[in-house]
Amino acid sequence: MHPQDTSTNAPLAAAPCASPPARAEALRSQLVDIGDGLAGAFQTLSHRPSAPACEELAMRCHGAALHVMALQRALLDASKSNDQ
Repeated sequence: MHPQDTSTNAPLAAAPCASPPARAEALRSQLVDIGDGLAGAFQTLSHRPSAPACEELAMRCHGAALHVMALQRALLDASKSNDQ
């Protein structure tokens, strides 16, 4: 992975105008890719520990956390729209 790749530093947003269930599905579908990116960063840090590798992993973990929180919000919004 390229050190400048910050694709997991923010939630991978679904279209803002998408319905809550569609937004949740779009976010859910990206979880495997995010997990693969995290696994690669963990492997890099494990095999070649360095300060930049630590920073890279920390940024990716933060991005993954933001993505999961966005998924949680979308799931809550979807459940609210189903209740109406």
